[in-house]
Amino acid sequence: ARKGMLIVLLALAAACSRAKVESLEHMNKGVEYYQLKQYNLAVKELEEAIRLNENNEAAYFNLAIVHIDLAHWSRAAQLLTRAVVLSPNNANYHFLLGRSYLEMQELEQAKSEFENSRNLDPKLFKPEYYLGMVLEELDKPQEAFGAYTNAIMKNPRYINAYTRLGNLYAEYGFLDNAVQVLQEATKVGVPGSDELGSVHKILGTVYQEKGELEKAAAQLKMAIDINPAMEDALFSLGWTYAQMGSKENARIYLERFIKQAGDKTPQEYVMAAQAKIYEFQEEPLAQ
Repeated sequence: ARKGMLIVLLALAAACSRAKVESLEHMNKGVEYYQLKQYNLAVKELEEAIRLNENNEAAYFNLAIVHIDLAHWSRAAQLLTRAVVLSPNNANYHFLLGRSYLEMQELEQAKSEFENSRNLDPKLFKPEYYLGMVLEELDKPQEAFGAYTNAIMKNPRYINAYTRLGNLYAEYGFLDNAVQVLQEATKVGVPGSDELGSVHKILGTVYQEKGELEKAAAQLKMAIDINPAMEDALFSLGWTYAQMGSKENARIYLERFIKQAGDKTPQEYVMAAQAKIYEFQEEPLAQ
């Protein structure tokens, strides 16, 4: 009887290992389909990989990545939660779970997962950056300042963190701090990139708020040189020139803004630009 028992146990072990091997095969097929953007087939293969081996944490993770690409945030969160159970010290699992919660606007859970990710791997900078975004939404600006600063310290070339931090300083009236951060961003940005264009635009609006109109115009022109279709930069530059009394330049950029404006452009800005141009036309010429 004991001998028979041994054969059964060996057979079970062989079946288990065979299931694990098959699970890996289906997972690898799923990853290949994902890379080809054949999402339905990828999902099918990865689901099968999990069915064959419910402890295949990589299959949960890869299936979550597919659902993240498809913006199925709730399903991604379920899968990543399972991956975290199987491997609680994987910082990347926690980070992507935080991303899923953030997209679902479950902010406290997102905050917790980004903190977990950061604590598990203190070198990671993206958990700090996304933690800053969550803290902003939770109306905790002081903590958000700290998170964005940490992201910059961990990766001094991560321009998005400078942009968010500069914006946040400006929003709370710390204009000198905003200028300092955004000037640093101009040094690390990739020349000609959209990110750098955005930095120049924000820096221009901060200078505008400070009343330093020449500097504002210079930054806004740099933004438009990078992206000629940047609506808010066109409007801000036209308005800055109007404040400077440079009516011809103001008219050129406000007209470009109106021409560029689309359905999503706030109508009050279009009307303000039109009114300013009309105002110029109505003013008597200097004698």
